[in-house]
Amino acid sequence: MTLRWITSIEIDSNSDIYIGGNIAVNKNSSTFFGDHLIGEHPVTTSHSGHRPFILKMNSDGVVQWSKIPSGYIGSDTTTPSTAVYYAHDVAINGNEVALATHGYVTVWDNSFSINRPQGHQHDPYLVRFNKQTGEVIGLHDIYGSGGYHSLTAVTADQDGNYVVGGAMRYSLFTDNPNGIPTLYNIGSGGSYTDFFMARLAKSACGTSSNEVFKEQTLKLYPNPTSGLVYIDAQNVQSYEVYNLLGQRLLSGHSEVINLQDLSSGTYIVKVRTQGGEVMTSKVIKQ
Repeated sequence: MTLRWITSIEIDSNSDIYIGGNIAVNKNSSTFFGDHLIGEHPVTTSHSGHRPFILKMNSDGVVQWSKIPSGYIGSDTTTPSTAVYYAHDVAINGNEVALATHGYVTVWDNSFSINRPQGHQHDPYLVRFNKQTGEVIGLHDIYGSGGYHSLTAVTADQDGNYVVGGAMRYSLFTDNPNGIPTLYNIGSGGSYTDFFMARLAKSACGTSSNEVFKEQTLKLYPNPTSGLVYIDAQNVQSYEVYNLLGQRLLSGHSEVINLQDLSSGTYIVKVRTQGGEVMTSKVIKQ
């Protein structure tokens, strides 16, 4: 059985409709919205469980595009009890649309990913999409202490910043590179959830609940490459290389990546800086 439900609907000035929600599937199955295959491709992984989705229709009800995570990282992709993900809200913001959701080993568009340890299945994050194409243009996660957290609401202010809210169990913003103090649930000590609000801003606003959006600045060269790839980024702490299935193939701590032993194809490089910033980019091995 495939379960599906809608959690949010937004309509823009062109009367285009944006729908967010969840699908629950069995392994190697797919979900349709009418005749439209959600996610643009059949599900071929062995992961059973819940997936967030976002979908755009025009004013005539014709589906323009839809997206689900393109992959999951690590062994938990085959464990339904630990790979559970929900989406809760959608917000329109100029030429983009955002989906409020949570997860911990998730890949979107084979370019943006988060890879959290066990116990962080409910870390909140926001995914941003191009309204016209559905291309993922940003993934902004709010690192938590573990336990149950949830990003249940999102909207955009007049300056183009996102304002989000939800539930937290212990603490949030525990690994924030922008110097934002950790937010603690002091009312219940983690015994019960409490609510939280935050502004995910395009520029620093100077309050304790703001997290700054940072555009992807990672450059890899030469790209395409026949072997060695150089990382053009400051203060590189570590790198990881994934295939398009989300499987980690290489890792290291230098500014040079050796892909000579990998087959020809497209790979995802994830770089973490000493300041805690995480950037991803695609590289093609010839």
